[in-house]
Amino acid sequence: MTLTRPVETEQTIMIGQPWNGLYRDRYSYERDTILEEAVRAWRLNPLARRLTNLYKIYNVDGISFKCDDPDTEKFLQTFWTHDLNQFEEMLEEISNEIFLTGNLFPLFSVDASGMTYVRIFPTDQIAEIKTANNDIRQEIAYITKPLNMEVEPQTFINPRGLPSVSVPNFMQHYTINKLAGTAWGEGEIWPDLPWLGRYASF
Repeated sequence: MTLTRPVETEQTIMIGQPWNGLYRDRYSYERDTILEEAVRAWRLNPLARRLTNLYKIYNVDGISFKCDDPDTEKFLQTFWTHDLNQFEEMLEEISNEIFLTGNLFPLFSVDASGMTYVRIFPTDQIAEIKTANNDIRQEIAYITKPLNMEVEPQTFINPRGLPSVSVPNFMQHYTINKLAGTAWGEGEIWPDLPWLGRYASF
């Protein structure tokens, strides 16, 4: 009898590895609590607001780009400055979200002409990140929370390189401060929250 060794591909990374057993993310209720505290601190605590602004000053200084292909350059400029995108203004929103939550969930919508529109989906409204069973780094979908009785949870797929014309609405996920074996990032301000609370009580 000849034994054949299974071939690993992008879809079979860590063959047989039970990734759920390596799950190191926070429990959902704990993450929800910290997200709520981070947003509340940003709104009410002047030190938290200042820390957020300092992060923005050092990390968001505008973005410029150039493309050798004139048609692509024109599309990128139109995409960047489009009335429904206005990325220069969105950079502050992106910086605040990543600093406070450690996660960024941009939602992309593509119209019939191919123009792409971007919205930053609130991290605290994402209920679950679905990943491949054998590889937590292969994120395949994001499930939202039900906002009320009239708004059902939605599922946005991560196309993972598929042409956008075949998936007119899709979501991506970017993180900072992430441990190995986890799907969620953690906000820069999270370790500061207890100290901001103690300082406020002085």
